[in-house]
This record gives sequence, C-alpha cells and structure tokens, in this order.
Amino acid sequence: MRSIARLLPVLLACIGALGVLASSTTVPRGAAPVPDGTLSPGEWSDALAIDVAAQARIFLKHADGYLFLGIQATTMGVASPLVVVGEEIHVIHASAALGTAIYAREGDVWKLRQDFTWQCRSTDFSTYAQNERARFLERNGWLGTIGYLGDPTQFEYRIAWGEGPLTLLFLFGEFADSFRLLSWPLAAEDAAQYTELVSGTTPPELSFEVGDWATLERGE
Repeated sequence: MRSIARLLPVLLACIGALGVLASSTTVPRGAAPVPDGTLSPGEWSDALAIDVAAQARIFLKHADGYLFLGIQATTMGVASPLVVVGEEIHVIHASAALGTAIYAREGDVWKLRQDFTWQCRSTDFSTYAQNERARFLERNGWLGTIGYLGDPTQFEYRIAWGEGPLTLLFLFGEFADSFRLLSWPLAAEDAAQYTELVSGTTPPELSFEVGDWATLERGE
C-alpha cells in the first residue's frame, strides 16, 4: 500500500500530461491574422490546431489582447461560439451577417437579455464595409467573417480577451445533405441542446453548464 501511495502522484502527473485531468487549454501567442475569411498558407501555423471532426479543424492563438479563432470546415456553415463575459454568456454568431445575443443568469437558468441584431452583411472590403466592421468590433468586443466573405468553408474570429482565463464553447453548424453540429470541447451530442442558437434562434431561457466548456489560458 505504501508503494502505491508513493506512486500515486507520479501516476496522476502522467494522466494529466495525457490531458485526462487537464482543466485548461494553453493558447499560444502568435501573429494577428488578416480577417478576410481565408486561412492563407502559413497564417495560422503559429496557432494551436484542434480537430473537431474528420477534415474539420479549429485554430487558436492570441495577440494584442484578442483571441483569434480560425475555422476550417468541410462545407459552408454557421459559426456560433459561446463566450463567458463577466456574468453573461455572449452568443457570437456569423452566418450571412453578424449578431450578438446575450444571456444573463437568473437563479438556475440563463435568460435572454439581448436578441440578435444583424449587421455587417457586406461581402467586400470597401471603406464603408471596413468602417462598419470596426464599429461592430468596438461595440460588441468581437468580429467574425460571414459565410460569403472569402472561402465559404473558412471563418476567422477576433474576440476581446480581458484579464485572466477565457471560457468558451465552440459551435459550428455544417450544411451539406443534412445538418451536422460540430463542437469543442463538448461532444456534438452533449452540445445538441444549443442547436437553436446555431440557427440564429434564441430561446427565452437556457441552461448552460459552463464548467464543461473550454478554459483558455494565455501562453507564450
């Protein structure tokens, strides 16, 4: 029994190294990408790459006070990550336009505080479009590329990252012959309760188990 007790810390350390006990994900520092909806060669080579399905991958890195999230899907789809901001959950949605829905906790449930207001539908880089995106970023704390800007199977997000860790649930709906939900770190079946959000629908209240979401830490 004593030998087992002496070995236990070593075993736990090994398990943690394999990621079984990992409670956070370290996001490397990298160069800020150009938010044009195209994952250019080498642009995300300094990011953490995570496979979320066969031939579908997300990329994470941080720079200049922002989390940068890149998405390589297999078909056109809808990106809709959920981010904890203070005491709220922000649903940041990019489809044919950008919108932010906000839920605030009331007791055991989260209630809709702000519904989507769709903006930034331009599919070019005119002065008007770029100014509109800059205003959206300033007001909402994030910016994403819509499905008709750049490569239709690729998305790029810029999300304000304040002090401390960032809690996030990645959601993406692929549209091919049938709908397929991709998510991280939750398995798709565990994230299915949030499918309405991916479609742009906001139920009046939801249950969010944020303790099961990804906790992101800044790395070097």
